[in-house]
Amino acid sequence: MRNIIFDLYGTLIDLWTNEGRNNFWQRLAIKTRKYHKYEYKELRRKYLDLCAKYSKEIEEIELLDVFDELFGKDNSKEVALIFRKLSTKYIRLYKGVDKLFKYLKENNYKIYLLSNAQSCFTNYELKKLGIYDKFDKIYLSSDYSIKKPNPNFIGTLIKNEKIEIKDSVMVGNDYICDIIPAMSIGMKTIYLETNQSRVVDNVEKIKGFNLKEIIKKLEE
Repeated sequence: MRNIIFDLYGTLIDLWTNEGRNNFWQRLAIKTRKYHKYEYKELRRKYLDLCAKYSKEIEEIELLDVFDELFGKDNSKEVALIFRKLSTKYIRLYKGVDKLFKYLKENNYKIYLLSNAQSCFTNYELKKLGIYDKFDKIYLSSDYSIKKPNPNFIGTLIKNEKIEIKDSVMVGNDYICDIIPAMSIGMKTIYLETNQSRVVDNVEKIKGFNLKEIIKKLEE
């Protein structure tokens, strides 16, 4: 059995978010007023303070815990989606992703997702883009309190799914977070240098989400 492990944002999904603008926090304060009335500067300050607090306790926080404290447990999931939608400029699959999934299924690959991501955002986005059910198992950092490049994250996937490293490949757009940890355990890798990547020189890479080149690499 062959296994392929994907990163998500910048690898399969092209996403642009911006949570730094005053306008974002102003709109968020207005949209969430029915749950709790915050002045936007107060909301931003409390959000950042809570993120910092939780980050001292664990490697990867669960943002729902932050929204629980800000807006109450009954409202946190809805607030999380409002937060994400307001901060998102665009979100879309890279051209060729659907065709790659079709190729992988036809060739009996097991398909896994290993992403530094928040489940309160990402599961919704995977479903919205029609790829949630493409994966045999999804591993999001917020669910495991660790994140890449910690090798224990990919190690957890390998252990839980009982996969053989020699029969597996890691595909990602971040050389430090995706490629180096996989290479360190002897796993084959495919580095995609997309519009979301930090440029790394003198390494083997595929420019962009090039379907033909990705399949060629898998068939080597």
